[in-house]
Amino acid sequence: MILVGLPLFAKRLHAALENKLIDWEVIHLDTYTSRFDKIRAVFLLPNADIVYSINGTITGSKVFDIALRNRVKCIMHWVGTDVLNAIQAHKSGDFRLDFIEKVHHLCEVDWIQDELKPIGIHAKILNFASFNHSFEIQVPKGKKLRLLTYMSDARAEFYGLPKVIELAKVFPEVSFTIVGAKASDFHPLPKNVEALGWVENIDFHFDNSHATIRIPKHDGLSNFVLESLARGKHVLYNHPYSHCNFCPTHENLEQAIRQLKQTVEQDTFKPNLAGKQFVEREFNSNYVFSQLIREFETVVG
Repeated sequence: MILVGLPLFAKRLHAALENKLIDWEVIHLDTYTSRFDKIRAVFLLPNADIVYSINGTITGSKVFDIALRNRVKCIMHWVGTDVLNAIQAHKSGDFRLDFIEKVHHLCEVDWIQDELKPIGIHAKILNFASFNHSFEIQVPKGKKLRLLTYMSDARAEFYGLPKVIELAKVFPEVSFTIVGAKASDFHPLPKNVEALGWVENIDFHFDNSHATIRIPKHDGLSNFVLESLARGKHVLYNHPYSHCNFCPTHENLEQAIRQLKQTVEQDTFKPNLAGKQFVEREFNSNYVFSQLIREFETVVG
C-alpha cells in the first residue's frame, strides 16, 4: 500500500499501520515536499495494490493519474480545506470526473459527507485519528476560567482570532491562551490574551485550561478537538460534534463562557468526563485501525 497526502498525518498513520498491517508492505511517500519521493512514486505506484491519500482532490494529481492508469485501487480521505477546493473546482467545471467516480471516498464527519454529496462524492464516514493511551484529567487551580485555542498566524482570521479577541474584551476576567500563533498583526492584544506562537509542550497548556475554543470558518474533524475531549476538556465548537458545546454564533460562545465561568467561580466546575470516555471508546487505536484495515481489505477485494 502506498500512503500519501498531508505529510504530518500521513507520517503518523504510516508508523501505526506498519505495526498493524503485518501482511502488507506500507510505504509512505511525501509527494508534497520531497522531490525524491515524487520520483519514487513514478516507479512504485504502478505495482501497488492500493493508494490511500489523507486529503482529497478532484483536480490535478500525478499520483492518482498514475494509479488510475495502472488500475490501482484508490482511496481519498477528505479532511477539511480539500472539500472547499473541490466545491470551487466543481463550480468552475475544472475537475476530473474519474477522480469522483473511480475512487473510493472516505471522510471523518457527517458535515463533510453532506458537503461532498452535491458534487457527486458519496463518502463513507471512517476515522484515522487515534489515541493509544488515556490522559489523566487535570483541572486548573483557582477561580479564574482559563480557555485555550490553537491556530496559525498564516490563517489566524480564518480560524477566528478576531472573534477570540472580541470575547476576551467581553470577559476581561477570563484568561485566553493562544498556541500556534503570535498574533503580531493583531497587537496590542487585550491584557487577558496570551499568544504564544509555537510551543514545545502543549500538554502544559491543555492541563492549565478548563475548556478549549475551536471556531474556524470551515473545519474537518479537528485533532485539537479530539485531544481536548480526550483530556476531559469542555470544547466550544462552531460545528455540531459529540460531547462538544455547539456554538455557531457569537451569542452562543458568550453564553457558554458565562456558564463555565460561573461554575469555576462557584467551585462547581466538573470536567468533561463523557467526552473523555467517548474518545477512549471511539478513537482508541485498536478500534480505529481495525475499522480502517477492514475498509482497505474490502476495497482491494
